Amino acid sequence: MTVQEVVHYSVLLLAVTALGSAATAFEEITSVSPFMKACWRLEITSLLQFIPSFFEWRKNSSAVKSMIIRFWHFSIISGICLALTFCLWCLSLDLTSIAHSLLFSSASPLVIVVSYFFLCKKVTFLEILGVVIGFAGLAICILGSKGSEGSTWYGDLLAFGTAIALALYILTGKRVMSCNIPMWSYLAIANLQAAVWSYIFALIDGDSAIAGIQWIYTEDWIMALYLGVVPGALGNGAFSYLIKYMSELVISVFINFQPVLGSIIGWLYGIQEPPSVYTWIGGTVVTTGNILVAVAGALKNDREIKIEVEYDENNNEKSNENGKEIRKRLLSFNMDQV
Repeated sequence: MTVQEVVHYSVLLLAVTALGSAATAFEEITSVSPFMKACWRLEITSLLQFIPSFFEWRKNSSAVKSMIIRFWHFSIISGICLALTFCLWCLSLDLTSIAHSLLFSSASPLVIVVSYFFLCKKVTFLEILGVVIGFAGLAICILGSKGSEGSTWYGDLLAFGTAIALALYILTGKRVMSCNIPMWSYLAIANLQAAVWSYIFALIDGDSAIAGIQWIYTEDWIMALYLGVVPGALGNGAFSYLIKYMSELVISVFINFQPVLGSIIGWLYGIQEPPSVYTWIGGTVVTTGNILVAVAGALKNDREIKIEVEYDENNNEKSNENGKEIRKRLLSFNMDQV
């Protein structure tokens, strides 16, 4: 293994750890409701994402800018789905254990495969097997929802609602990314809209109107800033960087260990009790199912995505790099979640 590969794997491990630490950081914020916690995370991340999106916007032609405007309705749908993702997740963290919240919210790959049946898309046997195994693991986890680790079945269901909302967000985003929309511009707009929706939900729940910027002058500012910068910007930014150098399958498999790392961080921090036997067994089964779905997806892409080789009239060079770039953009978009 070369030095460069060691660096890439180290960055990947740090990025997954950063995402896993978000649950503990959310739990440490106690001055506002779960909906306002989500608002803070999305608000800070969107502000940071507007920095690269500004330069991205300046470099794009007027045709691409008009295309961004043309897809405004998709950004609204994405904003609502992303807001629900974080609001439901933060709410589940208050009602169940960190381990269960992370496991159930990580089931979005399973939900996406199930959605293929309704969208009339091809589903492979390996994907179906992964879904069956994954849902079996979730069922095992629910059996232990009355255990001493602080998990509840209704908190688990809210976390699974997170997976459904995230799956809808990913499916909507893939539709936009396939049209070659600038990624950072789309993400910044979607995150900002999600922050606004989360703020509205928080107001309905009883938070004060000023709470949207309350993180600036309260003791929670450290955790709020950490959520927006480390998991939100640096963690997801690392995936956008790594996809240029590493296999999408390797990255996808590593991400499936986020619940494990997140649970360990919560346990070391003292806010997660040791997982029960049901959680250990169910979590292992869920992770296995997710990995099978990731492997099946990579194999299906290798078989089905065949880029036609075209030659430029001037330099006679192959242009199939465009297809590869689209695939990288789609995976990079998938990484930019929770």
